[in-house]
Amino acid sequence: MSKAVDRLWKGFSSYATTAIFGMLLSVLVAVSAFVPQGWQAVQLAGLEHTETIRELYAWGLTDIATSYWLYGLGCLILGNLVAVGIRAISTERQRSAVEVDVKRAPHHVTLETPQPERAVEGVRNLLASTLGRPVRESVQGARVTLAFDTAPQAFLSPLLTHAGLVALLVGAVLANRPAPPQYSVARAKLEVRDSQTGRVGRFDLATQEVRQFFRWPASYSIVNYSPDRDGLGPAINMQRVDQQARRMDSFWIFLHAPAGFDARHRKGEVSIAATEMGMVPRPGAGMASRVESLLLLVGLGLLGIGVRELGRPAGELVVKTDGRYIELFGLPTQSNDGRFSSAFERWTLLTRWVLTT
Repeated sequence: MSKAVDRLWKGFSSYATTAIFGMLLSVLVAVSAFVPQGWQAVQLAGLEHTETIRELYAWGLTDIATSYWLYGLGCLILGNLVAVGIRAISTERQRSAVEVDVKRAPHHVTLETPQPERAVEGVRNLLASTLGRPVRESVQGARVTLAFDTAPQAFLSPLLTHAGLVALLVGAVLANRPAPPQYSVARAKLEVRDSQTGRVGRFDLATQEVRQFFRWPASYSIVNYSPDRDGLGPAINMQRVDQQARRMDSFWIFLHAPAGFDARHRKGEVSIAATEMGMVPRPGAGMASRVESLLLLVGLGLLGIGVRELGRPAGELVVKTDGRYIELFGLPTQSNDGRFSSAFERWTLLTRWVLTT
């Protein structure tokens, strides 16, 4: 029984399990990006010929941000990250308590000091300012041994990196939620052609914005948006107001209308075609005002810290002093670590400088 529990603990607290959960979360992000979410999906489900949307709605895939899929996976990921953290800290404490064999150190240098009575304290202070306090220290008369961890937070860097990626993915899921209807406006990108000159202008128009096209006195605005107008796909309802003629009329522009459709059927002073349309958050209700933006920033921060710690040369630097002689031993966590080799040369130069000043 204890072996089974131990295997379960090791499996659940492994980074491989975190990666699997992260891939499942990526699948949810992809679904939320391609499947309409929230009230927009509800609108589509109420239309004809939308059996697929209704089936996805029944599976809870049209509102992933509040679905049991995300809640359940979130609980598993949170438990996994806590388990990984506990295991990493426990492993690091055990490693720090083990006396390393400096005889197998791939990096070694012996230095001589003219002032042995000041050498130990000077070297200790110098390396502590760069690497932090020694993880082990022993004093036997004139023989002093100091052991420094060259990357004390390196054991947490995979955890921080994974946590940052998870936060980014959860933020991406939440970011795909549409803003509430009362905080949304219709928006369309339009190509407008002057019927007299043939000149084409491109305009980005939103609800409550009034625009005059070219030199024509009439003004145009978007009144409403329909995700599927009369079964012909997305469309916007536009209003034309001519103050001189004291006339106001409205018409629909379809996203998937054939080329020249508006010019042939409405025959106005301008013809309008839409290249994009939909509902977007109104000013002040976008990402900057939503909690997912904070989650994305936290994810980026954790990811940056984790990557930075991964870039540090991990291993141990052991200093042994015996009278006038000081030995430095470098034991990298990974053999043939070029970063550790460069760092060891730098620590050697700093130590030699301290000993000669």
